[in-house]
Amino acid sequence: MRPAAIFLLAAFPAWCGVKAGDPAPPLHLQSLIPDAPVEASLEALKGKPVVLEFWATWCGPCLDSIPHLNELADQFAGRVQFISVTDEDPALIGKFLKATPLHGWVGIDRAKTMFKAYGFEGVPETVLIGADGKFAGTSIPRLLKASHLEDLLAGRPVIPPAPFPDLSIARAGDDGVPALLDMVVRPSARSGSGFTPGGTRFQAKRFTIRSLLASATHLTTDYVVGDAADDPIRYDVSLSAPGANSAAFQKLVPELLCLALHVTTRRETRDIDGWILKAPHGRPEALKPATTHSMSGMVGPGEFRPTGASMAQLVDRVRWELHKPVADQTGISDKFDIALSWDAKQPESLLEALRGIGFTVEAGVLPTEFLVVSK
Repeated sequence: MRPAAIFLLAAFPAWCGVKAGDPAPPLHLQSLIPDAPVEASLEALKGKPVVLEFWATWCGPCLDSIPHLNELADQFAGRVQFISVTDEDPALIGKFLKATPLHGWVGIDRAKTMFKAYGFEGVPETVLIGADGKFAGTSIPRLLKASHLEDLLAGRPVIPPAPFPDLSIARAGDDGVPALLDMVVRPSARSGSGFTPGGTRFQAKRFTIRSLLASATHLTTDYVVGDAADDPIRYDVSLSAPGANSAAFQKLVPELLCLALHVTTRRETRDIDGWILKAPHGRPEALKPATTHSMSGMVGPGEFRPTGASMAQLVDRVRWELHKPVADQTGISDKFDIALSWDAKQPESLLEALRGIGFTVEAGVLPTEFLVVSK
């Protein structure tokens, strides 16, 4: 019999909490969709390769990867068991699967036990586990190839592909030890764009200085200004510090970008026109009690239909849609489910949609933080 291998495809980019050669954390699933008379464990699946995909219905890259993963599942049918893992509500997942089938089992991990065990913080990610049940490396679902599965099946070494392979340097020395800090920033000569944030990795393709610093500081591009921010040159960036503290790394990213791009930044507060959101009659009835602890559901042009959302997330959506600051004066602190829709071609119709469910939206001058970028 050929050696068995187990693949874990994760929809949350981060540096995993396990190292190459460590035993893979066990599977912890509350249920499977559809119900199956099987035991979903690494022990029960030993002898048959497995692909575990950690995903979410609200994750664009996850949805984009479904056709590719389904194709692999079909190609390796009978030899590889695909399992897609989510922490979302089973009813929501069941409805989603009627429109978008996944070729394999779908596992529910409501407590996010497996997410925590592997240290996932974003989407998407691919974790490779060898025939011996040990962790072998990480990548992302769209870069997984049939050749990687064949290599693991045959017991050959597998080098997981990087999200932007031509940007990575010193990924490993001659002894196979990965770099402690990997940094590339250069003008882009490529087509297409992409972005992989989260954990101890920050990678972007064909981003301007404005877009890079907005992403690194969690501001919208409307609030990144200055002569250097207007530079039209686009850059490819790959920053990673495997095994580092993720919070410390994310705090350092803006400084590393400024160093490489020869710019300086300062924050300043400006008073600009915006919107003030209030709930004069208390929590609107349209905000239903949350059915999940973390936000999930459909978010797209002209619609905001999440479960487990907060006012901060709703306000962020309004701010992004209208390109103006929004102040939350509703006093609503608990999470909720909401179904909100408007005309995507007329963004300000979102204001009427909010008023229609019980909010008031008033124009006002709001103090807003800007990032000023200078050469």
